[in-house]
Amino acid sequence: MKKIIYSILAIALVFSCQDQDDHGVTVNDYNGLENVTYFTSGTSATYFVSPGAGNFNITIGSTGISDVDRTYDIVVDASSTAVEGNEFLLPSTTATIPAGSYFGDLSVQGIPDGATEAGSTLVLTLSGSDSMEGSSFTLSIVKSCPLEANFTGNYLIEQITPYIDGPTFDDGSVVTVYTIDGGNEFQRGFMTPNFTDYCTTPNEFIFELNCGNVLVPTDQSCNCSCAGNYFFGAPDVPSTYTYNDDSVFELTFTDDVTNDCGASAQTTYRFTKQ
Repeated sequence: MKKIIYSILAIALVFSCQDQDDHGVTVNDYNGLENVTYFTSGTSATYFVSPGAGNFNITIGSTGISDVDRTYDIVVDASSTAVEGNEFLLPSTTATIPAGSYFGDLSVQGIPDGATEAGSTLVLTLSGSDSMEGSSFTLSIVKSCPLEANFTGNYLIEQITPYIDGPTFDDGSVVTVYTIDGGNEFQRGFMTPNFTDYCTTPNEFIFELNCGNVLVPTDQSCNCSCAGNYFFGAPDVPSTYTYNDDSVFELTFTDDVTNDCGASAQTTYRFTKQ
């Protein structure tokens, strides 16, 4: 449906054959399709809330233009888990498409003291005579703690917990920590062989610096496995970091989540910047 709407909008911009409906809206008559208004930003997004982060802007669009402003009510759907006044505020409960325009904006103000690291969801719907039926937008509101150090570059990695049939990573080597393409600003990754006593092929390991905790996504596969089901996962207790000091930090994860090669264990590596 979204692709159809976008196609209609593109056609609306180039076709000059137009009529006005009873409300002064210039309707681009294309195969009899009527003017509709919808969220142009897709169906969902994530809003990382921190002090000074600013509001999150959402765009609504129409397949027709009008010679008068068009105003729509913004309705908070009952399925939302975010609470107004706690995690967010709506500076306005309406959104306006100005006269002569196809687009209008609405904004959401996050509340840093109320947002949580686990996040909550705000589901918004449009209410208006020409709004697309079922058009909704889901905004995940997540507390963000800005980093004042890069946490990238070359690091010496050292395993400071007991080996499990040898080192888990290339213990004692220097790895390059980098930001993840397509990820959020807090995700980092590095390449290292797994279980160097048996395997030498590098494998990517991803972690996230989240408001003082070093988090590890679940089910990160290993490139060296007993039965092909060896995964790394979230730790029982995550390591911590200092947001403005990337000289040394630790990374803890669960080794062998699926008990592929024996019992799972908590493994910690110390990263020292070089």
